[in-house]
Amino acid sequence: MQRLSKIRTLEDGWLGAGSVAPDADLLDWIERHADAVASSSHVISLIPVGDGALALQWKTSACEYTAELRPDNQMYLYVDNTQTDEFDEKTTGLDAASLEAFIVTGVLA
Repeated sequence: MQRLSKIRTLEDGWLGAGSVAPDADLLDWIERHADAVASSSHVISLIPVGDGALALQWKTSACEYTAELRPDNQMYLYVDNTQTDEFDEKTTGLDAASLEAFIVTGVLA
């Protein structure tokens, strides 16, 4: 949660001209659902994106995962298998249960 507090201090322009601070409602949403992230066995990085989104990223021995949470209540999920070069993605509505399932299983259901 310390990382989230630091991200909350970002202002428009934080990443250069035209960048947007992370959306306050989105920050509140991730804070409400932080237990799903904190209970994961993965080390998950919370990264602000210059257009107001937030990205959750983690790795396993074979794959890199990203869940990009968007201010428009969309969620983009990505799996990049670094051993086979397979890449899969899914767009869905922002939903805590879907995010938790993706974090736990790594599967785009």
